[in-house]
Amino acid sequence: MIPNFIDTYQVLAPHECERIIDYYNHDDRKQRGQVIGDANIDEVKQSTDVYVNFGDKWDNAADDKYTDIILPAVDYAVNQWIENHRFLTTMPPFRVFEQYNIQHYKDGEGYFGLHCECQPDNASDKFIYRMGAWMIYLNDAESGTEFPYQEITLQPKQGLCAVWPAYYTHPHKGVTPNKGDKYIATGWMNFFYNNDERLK
Repeated sequence: MIPNFIDTYQVLAPHECERIIDYYNHDDRKQRGQVIGDANIDEVKQSTDVYVNFGDKWDNAADDKYTDIILPAVDYAVNQWIENHRFLTTMPPFRVFEQYNIQHYKDGEGYFGLHCECQPDNASDKFIYRMGAWMIYLNDAESGTEFPYQEITLQPKQGLCAVWPAYYTHPHKGVTPNKGDKYIATGWMNFFYNNDERLK
């Protein structure tokens, strides 16, 4: 059977997910979710996000409470993904990228637009060297994530992490409009080309 390269792993316990949601709900950095590109954001994505990071590049202690829970879980899932698809070990070096998001989709919101994760960054005029993406569902939600080319719809289960390729072969979108509340943590794996791209 040909693999679809969309793997899921149970990585967090319910109390860990609830702690992350509590941190998010009390985080004063929440803002309107953004997308890369010039599309009408109202037609593409409606969410409230907190932008956080794993690394010490920005020396932001506020992110440690998220990172202490999420990073070990993501490392486990990505390592399992590599183990399940050994060809990945022949590719140029890549690691979990230090920037990631905590996202909340309220009832009626969602990521409406079909998209992939390998896209240009208009702010820096350089290409984002993403090779994969990860996402952890932080609650049992009704509306999942659809990968139409693979004919797969992931059902949100608290603590479940999905890992998949970043490329145009794996476009995806939320099942929309979202029903109820959906909380996720999501980020990427990047090829690194200098020390700034490494997760320290």
